[in-house]
Amino acid sequence: MVPPPQKSWLNPTCSVSRPTAELVPTRASCSTSAHLAACTAQKKPARLVEELVPALYHQYLRMFQKSASQGLPPLHWYDFRVELMPEAVLQASRFILLSPVENVVLDTAWHVLTWNLAWCWCIKFSNGGEC
Repeated sequence: MVPPPQKSWLNPTCSVSRPTAELVPTRASCSTSAHLAACTAQKKPARLVEELVPALYHQYLRMFQKSASQGLPPLHWYDFRVELMPEAVLQASRFILLSPVENVVLDTAWHVLTWNLAWCWCIKFSNGGEC
């Protein structure tokens, strides 16, 4: 038995409604600026990377290509040692305090971390060893 027609919440003036399980096709539209951008993109040919990147940076052209930017750099050792001047004296500075929101996040992370690791310290395995 078909239920009696009800007013649809999509169109309250319509006295005939469809069952809720049926999909109603609609026409999608876009803004004028999106339409103009799509039309312009179809008309323009793709520009070369050399045209887009200033000549000063042509030695780094590989970094501006999409394939190179979506991967990781090659693996190699880094030397991060900083040579300090022997006569330099370290200066005392102020502590950088955290904001109240950062304190809450830090406390929450600390409690979650310690709670998740707490079970490890009290488990004894059948071979006599611990976690």
